[in-house]
Amino acid sequence: MEHSIKKLTICGTESEPTLNNDLEKMIKYIKEKQPSTLIRISTNGSTHKETWWEDFGKNLKQFKSTIQVIVGIDGIGTNHERYRLNTNYYQIIKNMQAFIKGGGTAVWQFIVFDHNQEDLNAAKEIALKMGFYDFIAKYSNYLSREKRKELTFKWKGKTIQLKSSEANELNEKQTNNSSNIECYSKQKNEIFISYKGIVYPCSWIKSSLKGSYGLTETEGSLNILKKFSVREASIHQKGINAILKDKRKWQELQDSWDEVSTSPKVCDLYCGKRKHETQCYFDIASKENEGPERQDKIN
Repeated sequence: MEHSIKKLTICGTESEPTLNNDLEKMIKYIKEKQPSTLIRISTNGSTHKETWWEDFGKNLKQFKSTIQVIVGIDGIGTNHERYRLNTNYYQIIKNMQAFIKGGGTAVWQFIVFDHNQEDLNAAKEIALKMGFYDFIAKYSNYLSREKRKELTFKWKGKTIQLKSSEANELNEKQTNNSSNIECYSKQKNEIFISYKGIVYPCSWIKSSLKGSYGLTETEGSLNILKKFSVREASIHQKGINAILKDKRKWQELQDSWDEVSTSPKVCDLYCGKRKHETQCYFDIASKENEGPERQDKIN
């Protein structure tokens, strides 16, 4: 393999990774080809029952902490279910107990809102007692990006209101005073591959092309972005090595940042001077070379 993969995140931007029947085969194939790769699987932890999770843990035990299951548990009891709709906190806890019992490495990810921030310390204690490998508190700037103070919606006859807990200290530290684009993917040497096998510089560009952020790109910037959604960017058509060797469209994206008529708005939104208002941040001191996932083991 021409390119080494140091870290792979399997994140269900379109669905839930643990519903993929080939998940274990995929993991073992990657570890067979590149044993040192750190693999992280993001999940809501609410799929399947305890027996499945215990077996999953047993099958991953040999890889120790080089394979981590990141489970989103955003509060205790019904506080968790207020954001993670249609999940069950107590079933997730049972599933993670089974997974850890089987020998799997689990990481608790907690998105902080106004309604659950008082659960934060108690959640850390639960994670420690259960044997979680790590605990990550995550601050979402979704509402800031959407210029909203709160999000209110109906769910099963109930009115649910979400307010972000502002990580003001973190935001100030992360503020970029330069007007230049500081590309996250370029800095971290990362790419994003969609479930269809299309290679993008990042998930933000992929989501923007789907209209997720409601941005109105110029004709010039849209032409730049669309070059990452054509057949030539598919690993089924060219293969990952050939795509990464094709420097032209990657260089065109970088060159586009110097001109207002071509610079993609999504790049400015997430990697420009206001990136601290749109990217998510974590509250635990960062490990060396770990990037934005600031974390230390809790055990």
